[in-house]
Amino acid sequence: MNSYSGYVLLLFAILVVWELSSYRLHLGRRKKIRTVINVNGTRGKTSVARLLCYALREAGFKVMGKTTGTVPQILSVNGEINAIPRGDHPNICEQLMVVKKAAEQRAEVLVAECMAIDPVYQKIMEEKMLRSDIGVITNVRQDHREVMGSNREQIAQVLCNTLPRGKVVFTAERENFHVIAKEAAKKKCKTAQCRSEHLITDEMMRPFPFFEHRQNVALVLDICGYLGVDEETALKGMYKTVPDPEVLSSIKVCYDNRHMEFVNAFSTNDPDSMVLIWKRMMKGWMPGQKIFFIFNARSDRPYRSVDTADVFSKFPIDIFIAMGDGARLFIRALRRGGTPKDRIMNMEGAKVRDIFKKCADNASEKNFIFCAGNVKNKGAALISYIQELNETSAPKESV
Repeated sequence: MNSYSGYVLLLFAILVVWELSSYRLHLGRRKKIRTVINVNGTRGKTSVARLLCYALREAGFKVMGKTTGTVPQILSVNGEINAIPRGDHPNICEQLMVVKKAAEQRAEVLVAECMAIDPVYQKIMEEKMLRSDIGVITNVRQDHREVMGSNREQIAQVLCNTLPRGKVVFTAERENFHVIAKEAAKKKCKTAQCRSEHLITDEMMRPFPFFEHRQNVALVLDICGYLGVDEETALKGMYKTVPDPEVLSSIKVCYDNRHMEFVNAFSTNDPDSMVLIWKRMMKGWMPGQKIFFIFNARSDRPYRSVDTADVFSKFPIDIFIAMGDGARLFIRALRRGGTPKDRIMNMEGAKVRDIFKKCADNASEKNFIFCAGNVKNKGAALISYIQELNETSAPKESV
């Protein structure tokens, strides 16, 4: 063996020892945290994680949270909220930093939103990094088909990669609960299906200062109950929640004597969730309102564009406005679904002011404009532009 080969082997050995030492340090930090909750699922992860933080904090727990939402954030034990700096590509090793911060803050509870969609990364994050005490699968809906599978059962199986071995998982999922229960049994993990959202009353929902889903509230109440927190205290904490920056909201604008209500659902990505929100928000629709659908497409999520077009081409929508770098795929799918060409407008690559102007130019006296698909790539920028036009943003009444 020459000196160069010996040097390489020595360097490799040092790196191995360094990594093992770092991992042991990580496990030591993890042991300092009494309870770790790993929140996974298709939709509602950010909301459930944030609601849990504030509900448990109200009960006296020292809680740190980490959400990935529209902006990745740390919700510190002292109540401060700080953005997590990231590069272009998020890395699951970020969770190591989260555990370190939680240990440094002497958190009793860490609530961490799952940031991985790849099955292998989900498994590594749970089994090697978080080692959670409570798993959460909010729901199973059809999204990220490129990675997670072509149907809901396959997606449910992928989400089960974050089930905590020998612990407990809470879920609001109904249709594919049997898949979760089967996978949980393999890991000797108890399953707890939360109460029906129909048991969440109007009185419970009314104090929320922002739009929240009953299913999320039901799930959080049952997890809190498991941890010994009474319902009244949990709800009191939830009402104090600082929501994600792009929480579902309604923005009313009067422009050139045209009344336009924009529903900001850009952070909603899968068609199932879009339909649920659409139905709830359309309860406020008034006869005579012209209906728009602004879809912000992504070229790296082709199934999302096609699936959304397949569903909404059958809805009574007057005008479709397609924006984002995958707009043409969405448009082709609309055309295949029978949507007339004159009801579709391609705004791929357009500036946000031009997208708004296109909407205004085609508006009637009263208009309902539903925005969904993707908050990034000008989604958030369009909403900010609309808010600047008229600061009469008013969240819909929680339903």
